Amino acid sequence: MRFGFVNNPALDPAAELAAGAADGFDYVDFTLEYPRASRESLEARELAALLRKHRLGIVGHTAYYYPLDLPWPALRRAVAEEVARDLEFFAAAGARKATLHFQPSVPLRMFSPARLFVFWRDTLGRLAPVARKAGIVILLENCQYLQGSPLFARVLGAFPDIRFHLDVGHANLAAGGDLTRVLLRRFGRKLAHLHLSDNVGGPQDLHLPLGAGQIDWPEALRAIGRAGYDDTATLEVFSRERSYRRRSLEIARDLVRRLKAEARRR
Repeated sequence: MRFGFVNNPALDPAAELAAGAADGFDYVDFTLEYPRASRESLEARELAALLRKHRLGIVGHTAYYYPLDLPWPALRRAVAEEVARDLEFFAAAGARKATLHFQPSVPLRMFSPARLFVFWRDTLGRLAPVARKAGIVILLENCQYLQGSPLFARVLGAFPDIRFHLDVGHANLAAGGDLTRVLLRRFGRKLAHLHLSDNVGGPQDLHLPLGAGQIDWPEALRAIGRAGYDDTATLEVFSRERSYRRRSLEIARDLVRRLKAEARRR
């Protein structure tokens, strides 16, 4: 498994990449956002050069607050055009996959699941050919409010080329308890990326270091291994103190080694 980190878009991208490389990560999960990591402040060729300099790979991450399910067709088109430019940017920088958040930007009580599906299908239908042409895979990330809904399954099922991004931290925020195993059973065959961070359940996505919350990491990673997944896993640990991120990387790598050894003994 290859482990990555997320850049802080409020900080200088060059400094962020240097820090991630120094901490021993394999790639950056580059969030293309304002104020300092947007397309307006950074060119794809600049980012590609920085990645080569620090020997880092890249996975793309669009802004989590893009409203992808707006009811106005003209606004959906405008949002899709912005996201399409992001996908092209990521491809030019060397990424082969990029994340979109599957989260509502409309009041759920006002729209039926069937209507929401129409909105999502329209936006993603505009983006799928752009991604295909750019040679990049769209990843749809489970988020707090819709991750257990039939709508998520319907949208993923409607687009064979779009893959599943499992955020284990988000899965632990479900009202009915941790959904990690449920999501892996439903979508494990489409799994193409991971986000790992800890929390204590409830409504807050705390992005704690591994082991600082209540998630059972050996069991979560064991379930991921049983799904046959062994690719990119981003430590989405947010702290001004980088030692927490480094320690999370040590924990994750050690757990993966031990679980692989355990699997070989069986």
